[in-house]
Amino acid sequence: MFTIKNIALFCISALVVMALVLFIRYPHLEKRYIRTILERNGIQVSSIADIEHADGKTIISRVDLDPNQFSYITGLEYELSRLKALRSTPPKRLKINDVTLTAEINHNWQLDMTGWKPRVSKILPFEELFLEHGQIDIATRWGGIRLETKGKFHKSQDNQTNFVGILWAVQNQLRMQSKIQAVQSNKGLWSAEIDISEAAIVLPEIETARVSGWLSYAETKAAIPRASAQIYAGKLNLGYMELSNVSITLDSNADHIQFLIEGKVSGPDEIHFNVDISNAQAGFMIEATINGNEPAKLLAFLENVHKTFNLKSFKSDILTPLMITQGNLDRIYNELEDQSYDEAKIVLSGSLYDMTGKIVTTTHKNDVPRTSVISLDPSSL
Repeated sequence: MFTIKNIALFCISALVVMALVLFIRYPHLEKRYIRTILERNGIQVSSIADIEHADGKTIISRVDLDPNQFSYITGLEYELSRLKALRSTPPKRLKINDVTLTAEINHNWQLDMTGWKPRVSKILPFEELFLEHGQIDIATRWGGIRLETKGKFHKSQDNQTNFVGILWAVQNQLRMQSKIQAVQSNKGLWSAEIDISEAAIVLPEIETARVSGWLSYAETKAAIPRASAQIYAGKLNLGYMELSNVSITLDSNADHIQFLIEGKVSGPDEIHFNVDISNAQAGFMIEATINGNEPAKLLAFLENVHKTFNLKSFKSDILTPLMITQGNLDRIYNELEDQSYDEAKIVLSGSLYDMTGKIVTTTHKNDVPRTSVISLDPSSL
């Protein structure tokens, strides 16, 4: 026969058993909680080290993001009651002492990161996230580069996520100092601004110096985000091309993308170039002009562009229709020898894989300009 005393003893015994089970199983449940929180945000979890508790904080010394331990998190800290942890409630504040990631740029020029597939469209589940230090080592076809960062995520009252941080690099291959400000709207759309105060790259077949500028990016419901940029490079060497005072401007929105590239060919000769790349129904279209007083040197530069695009690092067929062969160049040189001119320029136009080119020379007689055109395509003769 059950009495009130028996019922009370049964309840107390049940609570003791439940408490004992939770005490024994809680480390396992807590690791599962951490795994759930991280994987919801695109961070894969391979293993979680022992969990410590001190001064009301939960401290995890290390979380490996892949079996080979190439990518990992160290020093993850948060405050959360066990009851909320059992209910998978995210902590209000999360602190990460260090994140180390490895990545590579694949053949499609996409960044593949080991152990992390960022889901930038998701709303950050924490009110605050502090990153004391982050590092990403990227393998490229030109060699390895390392980027480092630190910053703070903060969720505002209207459920927007704000990020303020810095991004830098101190390698011989890459030196950079920049500031980042980003906002994620309550609809999950990101916008960001990056201000580059100084940057330089030294890699096989790529070298830049005195680089500065800014980039702006904003996600929209359209397939193409809004983006704009203004980058200046005092020096830019790509393969056989040696350039200086290069300015790159980007402007894109839902239905329009345009790149403007202007600069000078390094050296005593005044050779200037400008390239306009924009999207169209047939794909990307190019309008390019190379200006100088000596056509032979203009052709030499065009030949260097062609040689650069034949290098393994830059391999592309976009200049193939221009027929930049030694025989064709000799033919053009012979035609130029029979002319006199004051100015000259090379004009390229067309789609990426269907481009035409010509040399336009100009003479001035009695203040009247006269032009002569030589096609780069021998079949047009």
